[in-house]
Amino acid sequence: MKRKILMIGAGAIGQVYGAHLAAGGADVGVYVRAKHVRAACEGYALHRLRRMRAPQTLTFHPSHVVTSLDAVRNEPWDILMLAVPSDRLDDELLEAVAPRGKLRRIVTLQPGFHGISKLTQHVPREKMITGTVGFIAYHAPLPGEALSKGVAFYLPPLVKSVFSGEGAEEIVELLNRGGLPAKLSEDARHMMVTSTAVLTPHIAALEAANWSFKKLRSSDLLQLANRGTQEALRACEALDGVDTSIPRRILRPALVRVALRGGSMVFPFNLEAYLAAHYTKVRSQSLQLLSEYIELAHSNNEGRALEELRGRIRSLPIELS
Repeated sequence: MKRKILMIGAGAIGQVYGAHLAAGGADVGVYVRAKHVRAACEGYALHRLRRMRAPQTLTFHPSHVVTSLDAVRNEPWDILMLAVPSDRLDDELLEAVAPRGKLRRIVTLQPGFHGISKLTQHVPREKMITGTVGFIAYHAPLPGEALSKGVAFYLPPLVKSVFSGEGAEEIVELLNRGGLPAKLSEDARHMMVTSTAVLTPHIAALEAANWSFKKLRSSDLLQLANRGTQEALRACEALDGVDTSIPRRILRPALVRVALRGGSMVFPFNLEAYLAAHYTKVRSQSLQLLSEYIELAHSNNEGRALEELRGRIRSLPIELS
């Protein structure tokens, strides 16, 4: 019997996971707002980006389109995957996804500590599967991009989505069978927390540089991002016992400058445009994460660099698309 999986949220990440879970043999539905029902019923166009080759387009037709939390709560879903930003995990939604049977598992992809902490108020740890996203996805087209409307995604070589928790092997098997690389880990949450602590200060610095790699490389923002990253990593280690010694040693502004110069040549899309579009869309989550790391850093009598980063981006005018 096919596993019945519901994607909570059908944005870029949810569509990519949903399409590959369905291709792997699962019965996949989506929970969306009423205004998005028509798009879900018509099917989602996804463009797999490939280096030196034309994009490969596929269509994801969800088996079920759900708009009611009662349907989330009462239908016999085997697995619910939370593919929404952490700031959208309100109590009403979490109460609806809470397990009501022996088989229901909850997959969380949210970065930072706040989402997990809130989720555990409604979901027992043994029912949770933690995942990290091993691909890049966005709503196409980006400015100047010759793609039709849909979701574009890129699977970087040697990178896999990572999952841990009881029942995670089933998610990994379905994704691999569906063509999306995935693997098991003893603790995907530690990987997620560490990567988020590195990424969040650098994204804040890039926003303060008006999403320009050139401005970021040539300003004091890169040094500020590095200090903020060190604070965030030390805070994670103090709170959760995560060993952050390796990233704290190797992450230096010079290395980031090299990565910024090479990034635009490695990816088959405009990396600056993608980062601006994606992180402007999830800006409230990014600010929440910064505030979370600031609060954690304060317990170590640190946080000044993170506070300065937050202050700089809060002062910026926001352009809403």
